[in-house]
Amino acid sequence: MNQTSITLRKHRHILFGLGLCLIVCIFMYGHALSKDPVNSAPLTIVKKGADYITASIERNFRVTDQTLILDLRKKKIKLTDLPVPCEAVIEYRLVMDQDPICQKIEVKSLKVDARDRSASAGE
Repeated sequence: MNQTSITLRKHRHILFGLGLCLIVCIFMYGHALSKDPVNSAPLTIVKKGADYITASIERNFRVTDQTLILDLRKKKIKLTDLPVPCEAVIEYRLVMDQDPICQKIEVKSLKVDARDRSASAGE
């Protein structure tokens, strides 16, 4: 046996570990790129509809069945039970050429004239 083959045998586990780390890093980097970034902003919700909310910045946000909506007590509620107007932290995902999609709406405070149910949906 020559010196080169002995050296390669000795360091085979190191080379294998480095190769495995490289594969894992490439996989994790690709996985991170495929996820849409989630934005978060404290906003005043001034209106709601059957599948959307409107913020005071005159921007609509789509609300889906997967949107988590939390009241002041951090209890999960439906969009129909969301009091409007209210201050909330909205986590949303931007979508090209469409309104952003709400991932989470967390009510932080109610406005004096806030109403729940579908009372504000018909406005």
